[in-house]
Amino acid sequence: CEYASFEGIAWFDQTNFGKSSWFTQTTFIGTARFSSVIFKDIAWFHQTIFQGHAYFHEAHFLGIADFSSAIFKGSSGFSNSTFELESYFSSVLFAQNAWFREVIFIEETSFNSSVFAKLTNFSKASFRSTALFNSVQIKQGFDVTGATFSKVPDFRQAHCAEAPLLDDIRILSSISMSVRHEKSPNYEIPAKYRALKRLAIQGHDHEHEVEFFAEELKARRLMVDKPNTASWWLSFLFEELSDYGRSIVKPLIYWVGLVMLSALLYIAS
Repeated sequence: CEYASFEGIAWFDQTNFGKSSWFTQTTFIGTARFSSVIFKDIAWFHQTIFQGHAYFHEAHFLGIADFSSAIFKGSSGFSNSTFELESYFSSVLFAQNAWFREVIFIEETSFNSSVFAKLTNFSKASFRSTALFNSVQIKQGFDVTGATFSKVPDFRQAHCAEAPLLDDIRILSSISMSVRHEKSPNYEIPAKYRALKRLAIQGHDHEHEVEFFAEELKARRLMVDKPNTASWWLSFLFEELSDYGRSIVKPLIYWVGLVMLSALLYIAS
């Protein structure tokens, strides 16, 4: 269906595409329905134009899914879909509401430089590999409530007219804890946490602001600074004594210990 044009409703619900599916530069003038579709091989929707609504709810992409440079002029829905391999939504225009609720991305997914013009919902989505949102433009509500990220998502240079909803998001693996010093400084991970911290500040989300700030300092100590520098030791002491300001138990323990040690020294003297 490459370079084709569908004037009415394009109804592919529950279709099983056994081979590569080519919809490159295709135009869907009416509603495009791909709900519960199985793509067993590569699904090409590069530069495709959806002038009406596009429904991919509960679709299953077993191969690579390429929607890069596509245009969704109507609302788009991918809720409860599964992407087994890499998925590309780079430079996509979502002109109306976009639904990615409870979507599962098993491999790397990229939304770099995409534009979300209306309400966008990624609530309870699962990103089991790299999630790229670099340089996205978010013009209205962006909901990632309850989303799970296996790695630190990349929101560097993201422009948000309204701060995203970050409530109850989880980052399962702390890269800053698993990666130790490299031969050359790695500024990428601290920058990712710094971008998340900026979004949390914009949304007045103080809990996540403190969390991302702590991870940023920790990542910088392990990936940029060296043990022979003062900044490394200051960061280490900040974590050891107070968990970067997040723990009240640690300073109390050290305080009680210091009082007891001082009392023993006084008695001994």
